[in-house]
Amino acid sequence: MPLFVMNKGDKTHVDRFDGKEYEFNPGEVNEISHAAAAHIFKYGQQDKTDLIHRLGAFTPGDDGRPVPITSGNRQAVIDAFLEQFVFEERDVEKPTADQMTQPAEAPAAPI
Repeated sequence: MPLFVMNKGDKTHVDRFDGKEYEFNPGEVNEISHAAAAHIFKYGQQDKTDLIHRLGAFTPGDDGRPVPITSGNRQAVIDAFLEQFVFEERDVEKPTADQMTQPAEAPAAPI
């Protein structure tokens, strides 16, 4: 079943999987393979701690300046990142942004 992801944040997220570059622009709905979603977003996986390696060593602070990611703020950084994305599996055509309803923290699904 096709998987779609929408970036509901305000910044574009660019990532790579299997030699392909993925660009997730705010408000756009993109089709993505389950394997790419698992790699980029840890979609369908209970343990999302490896996601921190994809995000880098720093995160923007409240004032916009970089703040180091530490064991003390790691989970908050992961949660804030994932809250920007909505996932939905559909058998039909690509959904519109208004139709995207499934939260990023979907239950683990077989991949």
